[in-house]
Amino acid sequence: MLRQRRPRLWVGALLVGLAATILLLKLFPGMARHPGAYLNATGDGIKNYYVAAYYARYDSGQQFTGMNYPRGEHINYPDMQPLLAVPLAWAREAGLPLAAHSIGFINFGMLLALVLAAVVLYLVLRRLPLPAWYAGLGALLITFMAPQIARFQAHMSLSYACIVPVQWYCILRILAAPRLARWYIVLGVFNLLVGLLAAYHLGIGSLWLLAFVPVLGWQQGWRRSAPLLARLAATALVPMAVFWVWLKLTDPITDRPPNPWGLLIARSSFTGVFSPSDAPMQQVWRYFFPSTDPAWEGSTYVGTVGVLVLVCSALLALRYLAHGRWRSVLRPHLPAPLRAGLWAATLLLLFAMAYPFYIPGLRDFVWLLGPLKQFRALGRFAWPFYYVFATYAAYYIYRLWRYLRQHQAPAFALSWLAPLLLLWAAEGYWHIQPVAAAIEANPGAEAFVGEEGNYRQLLSWTSYRPESFQAILPLPYFSIGTDKIAIDGTDAAHYQAFKASLNLHLPLLTTFMSRSSVSETLRLTQLLSSPLIAKDLLAKLPSNKPILLVVTAGLNPAEQRLVSLAHLIKATPEVSLYELPLAALAATSVAAERAKAAALLPTLTAHDGLYTTTASGVLLLPFDQRPDRRGRLAPGAFYEPREKFSTLYDGPLPMPADTGRYEASVWVNATTAYGLGNLQVKLYHDTEELEHQVADARVTTEIQGDWVRVAVLFHRPPTANRLEVLYDGHDLLADDLLVRPLHTDVYWRTAQGQLVLNGYPLGQ
Repeated sequence: MLRQRRPRLWVGALLVGLAATILLLKLFPGMARHPGAYLNATGDGIKNYYVAAYYARYDSGQQFTGMNYPRGEHINYPDMQPLLAVPLAWAREAGLPLAAHSIGFINFGMLLALVLAAVVLYLVLRRLPLPAWYAGLGALLITFMAPQIARFQAHMSLSYACIVPVQWYCILRILAAPRLARWYIVLGVFNLLVGLLAAYHLGIGSLWLLAFVPVLGWQQGWRRSAPLLARLAATALVPMAVFWVWLKLTDPITDRPPNPWGLLIARSSFTGVFSPSDAPMQQVWRYFFPSTDPAWEGSTYVGTVGVLVLVCSALLALRYLAHGRWRSVLRPHLPAPLRAGLWAATLLLLFAMAYPFYIPGLRDFVWLLGPLKQFRALGRFAWPFYYVFATYAAYYIYRLWRYLRQHQAPAFALSWLAPLLLLWAAEGYWHIQPVAAAIEANPGAEAFVGEEGNYRQLLSWTSYRPESFQAILPLPYFSIGTDKIAIDGTDAAHYQAFKASLNLHLPLLTTFMSRSSVSETLRLTQLLSSPLIAKDLLAKLPSNKPILLVVTAGLNPAEQRLVSLAHLIKATPEVSLYELPLAALAATSVAAERAKAAALLPTLTAHDGLYTTTASGVLLLPFDQRPDRRGRLAPGAFYEPREKFSTLYDGPLPMPADTGRYEASVWVNATTAYGLGNLQVKLYHDTEELEHQVADARVTTEIQGDWVRVAVLFHRPPTANRLEVLYDGHDLLADDLLVRPLHTDVYWRTAQGQLVLNGYPLGQ
């Protein structure tokens, strides 16, 4: 019997794949025919194309050299999809010209994954079992509302819609034949391999499989199902252990951020799963529920049909409870694999919603997650729930339709089934069509990766060659990936920097990666610090070749200063190229300021150990009497281990008053366990708040050692009589709070005799 049905099963699967292919050709006519011609030219999208293309063209082994110069980065962290990029690099080394087509491989892979998702979902629905015609239709409907479609323009490594359905299918095969080893091996190997596309795929697959352990233990009995549960646990944990050991053995970085931002923010929610995320249904929903927009990472909408099925299921459950049939609620009348899958996916959904840690009072127990904290976007763990619940919704409405037909109401059954399926199809179209339209409007890949009109051609009009430089410094600057420093830059800066790096085979003096080394990111960003700070990175550069500045519009003063030190090579309407000698970058003003202080200090009168260049009042809190002795310039620092608003100062304003602008600055240690938070200044007249200013510490470029300078500018209203300086952070280590008028310089000496100007040490 099984042999007779198998050909029919695969014929149906092929027909579903063909239907999905035809639909994609209609939605993505350009990209489907010429996948290497299209790309998203902004943000994470252009970065993800760049890192895969750079590695495929130039790198090998487990080191990506395109960013974080001169150290480079482990291949797990740039979002370069090692499972794709590494074989392309092998092909390059074997003499095959495939690396030049990396963008095409990525785009083709995203579309192929949709076709495979439809095929695998058809196989899933047939195992429930559902009839072939309905399983094919349901597979297409579920596929074209897949949450991964939203990643086509940004996170390509997360865009493969077939991965969760394959995991779901393997689990069904395991549950159908729990003694057969084949599908445990297939699932374990599959999870490990897709972890080399993005570690989230491994995390999602493994945690979802682990969620089946308590569910099956409860439903089938722990003792009776113990061998099955042990095999499931091993299949989940072994790939994660192998992946973890691989990272430990091959990744030398020891100071990656241990507590990435977003763990309790980029989470799923009830509205993220059961409220529309696409127009026009989103506008309809907002009309009735105006404050229900979920976080983007938490949007995993199951569709209006899914919402209706949820409502019907809830009403039926209430009816069961009213009649005391609580077992029917806990064990609904469903195929056993679907019932177990629903409960397991629901457990994973709770994790995606950050429960129980999101419950007030339990946030401090997040440390119990250990390495799982690195999966900071918990909302992605809701993806299995989408596929399982959509499968349940398809099964539910089919069973209801069949029930009505069997009870002599076929016309009534068809009258509501057809509109429901049409609505489901319409929402799928509304979900994928805007993404397809945006991609089809960007056939610019050749301009990004091709030689014509690119940077080599631009330099050929000058006396310079790519070999004249050792690295590229993009301006406006961007540094993303540590949660300590988070400077976004501009889309133009991203595009031109990645384009120049790929074309010239020059690495970037910046990071745009996940969990980058904190110390190395600080050293890179320090290149933009003022001339009062020596640039530590320069001593680690492997040569004395100059740096190539790739400059687009929108520079801030620190970036303009770097341009002023450089020599213009070539300018176009889009970008300007400058040569920045290392000697110019290394020069500091410390010696000049020390000489100036030597002449000036004898003319000034010290007040409480401070020398000021005007009579205006200043405030300095060196925190030298604090019990924490990890001070910056001398022992003693302000330390608050908990997440809270820390009060650095609350008291009268420094006198005599100045009517101009003030600056409040503090130095914060960037090597503590959490992000840098923000500095806030509030001015009051008695209890009335007059002014409130905030400075985000993540965008600072003033970095000395492990300390970053955070400064707030504010105006002092005439009636203000109280100043409050707050810091919003977690695990805060701060030192040398200084409040001064902007036109006033402040000198002091530490207990060790070191001279300090406005918080910058000038030496003995």
